[in-house]
Amino acid sequence: MFFAGTIPDEDLPAFYAASDIFLLPNRVDDGDIEGFGIVFLEAAAAGKPVIGGDSGGVPEAVERDVTGLLVDGASVAAVAAAIADLATSEERRGRMGLAGRVRAHRCFSWQRAAVAVSELQRRVASHA
Repeated sequence: MFFAGTIPDEDLPAFYAASDIFLLPNRVDDGDIEGFGIVFLEAAAAGKPVIGGDSGGVPEAVERDVTGLLVDGASVAAVAAAIADLATSEERRGRMGLAGRVRAHRCFSWQRAAVAVSELQRRVASHA
């Protein structure tokens, strides 16, 4: 197991490609929360299963038990159990990674955002 720490943006694709699991056990920290968790979608788009904290906006980015696991990020035991769960099942990692990749591209791509903005613009213009 290797914990890379802070990685420059331009190096992220290589790190995602080299990983088996993406882990960010976020938690509420003195009132500070993870607002959405775009990093979970980046990992998912790279086909990686994710483990994230079940707080803030992360449950919107990670589909529980489909694209990854959501845990109590303040619980060492919960984080360790999730790591062990995915580390011991190549099939489950593959299934979650593929589901995450499909969902990231289907629901959160720039193309999807452009379609949504165009539709909103059309609706607003029709009511003007």
